Amino acid sequence: MAERSSRVDQVCRKYDHTLLLQYAAWLNRTSEWWAVNASLLANPDLLVDRARRIAWCKVPKVASTSFLHGFLREIGQGRHHLLGGGGRNTKTSRGKLHLLLRQLMPHPKPDEDVSFCTAFMVVRHPFHRILSAYRDKFLTRSESTQFNKFKTNYGRRIIHRYRRQHAQPPGYSDVPTFWEFVEYLTNTPVWEYNEHWRPYYLTCTPCHHRYSIILDLENLPQEAQYLATVTGLPELVVQHDHATDHHHASQRRPPSYNTDPEVRHNHDTDPEVRHNHDTDPEVRHNHATDHHHASPRPPPSYSLNTDPEVRRNQGQTHRSTRNVEQTEAFYSQIDGRQLRKLYEVYKIDFEMFGYDLSPYDTYVKATTKEN
Repeated sequence: MAERSSRVDQVCRKYDHTLLLQYAAWLNRTSEWWAVNASLLANPDLLVDRARRIAWCKVPKVASTSFLHGFLREIGQGRHHLLGGGGRNTKTSRGKLHLLLRQLMPHPKPDEDVSFCTAFMVVRHPFHRILSAYRDKFLTRSESTQFNKFKTNYGRRIIHRYRRQHAQPPGYSDVPTFWEFVEYLTNTPVWEYNEHWRPYYLTCTPCHHRYSIILDLENLPQEAQYLATVTGLPELVVQHDHATDHHHASQRRPPSYNTDPEVRHNHDTDPEVRHNHDTDPEVRHNHATDHHHASPRPPPSYSLNTDPEVRRNQGQTHRSTRNVEQTEAFYSQIDGRQLRKLYEVYKIDFEMFGYDLSPYDTYVKATTKEN
C-alpha cells in the first residue's frame, strides 16, 4: 500500500502542470492552483464517515455498489436493500441508496481537514473499467431508466458523429458500437466525461487527498480484508462476486453469460438489472459464429463432481476464460492507433496505479497494429 501511495505522489509531481490545466477546465476556473484547490479539496466523490474516521472515494464501476452496502451495514442502515429484493427490509432503488450514503457520509467542506481519516479508493485496469461502463450503460436494456438516459444523453450524439455509413451489427441501430464509443472517448476532453468513464485522477483528486489504501479490484476479497483489519470495520470485507463467494451462488448465472466482474455483481444482487441472458448482441453473435474464440463445453465432471473445491476452481477458470474472450471480442473492433490514443487519454491513470497495455495490445486488429 505504501508503494502504491508513493507512486501516486510521484505521478502527481510529474504531471503537475497538465493536471492543473485539466482541473481548471473541469471546474471552469482560472488555471492557477489557488483558483482550484478549494473545490478539489471539497471533492463531492470523497465520502467521509467522521465518527469512524474513514473516507472513501466512490468510483463508479469499481465495486461502488459492494462498498455502498458495506458502509450502510456499518452505519446501521443495513435494512435498506435494492428494490425488488426479498424479505421485509426496506426496498430502495440503487440511485436512492447512493444518495442515502452521500447524506450519511457528506463530502469534505472546502476548509475542512479530513487527514485524520483513513482514505481509500479502489481501482481496476482503466480499459476494463471503460468496457464495463460501456456495456452497463449502453447494452443493458433491462434497466430501462438508465438505458434511456445514457442513450439520450450520449448514445445518440455518439452515433450521429461517429457512425459509419455501412450496416452495423444487429442490435446496434440505436446504441453506439464499442468502436464508436472509443472514438468518442478519444475525441472528447476528459473534463467533459460522465463519471462512469471519467479518469481516476479527476474523480478522486489523489493529488489533493492522500489515499493510504489503494485496493485492486481483481484482488478485492483479500485486500478488502486488509482494509477491514486496519479500520476495524468488518462489514467492509466485501466479496466482490469472486469464484469462492457463495453468498449469491443460487442466483449466479451460468458462465456463458456476462462475465465482467462488476456487471456480474450488479446483475446478481440488483433485481433492477438482473436479466435472463447476455444483452450484448455482438458477444452473442461472436459466440455463435466465431469458433476461434469459442470455449469448449465443460466436461461432465464440471457438473457432477461433488468436491466443492474442485467445482469452485473449475468454475473460476471457465469464467475467467469467458471473460477474456468477451473482452477480446470488443477490443478487436479497434486497431492499434485507436488503442494508443485511448491510452494517451488515460495515461496518468495508467502511471498512477501501475497498469500497462497488456493484454489489450494483443486484442486489437492485428492488421493495423503497426499503423
